[in-house]
Amino acid sequence: YGPNSRMAAPSLKNGGSGAHYRWGQSAREVTIAINAGSRRGRDFRVEINRSRVSVAARSCGDEWQHLLRGELQRPVLTDECEWSVEDGSL
Repeated sequence: YGPNSRMAAPSLKNGGSGAHYRWGQSAREVTIAINAGSRRGRDFRVEINRSRVSVAARSCGDEWQHLLRGELQRPVLTDECEWSVEDGSL
């Protein structure tokens, strides 16, 4: 989510926020929005497995900064997970 983003920021009613992200959830879906700034998809490493999620951004050269990483409360179906960079948000 970013200042110029047309993507709606997730509701904090069923979610929360961190230094670089906001997240929200419904009964069937979790949405995470990260301020991507001027970065493109290739500037991110996104890893989602059944029990963990990790997002890192290229910070300088080949250095990567973790923006988000942690355990999920419940297993997810990795085939149904997707991510994109759109309007300054990941």
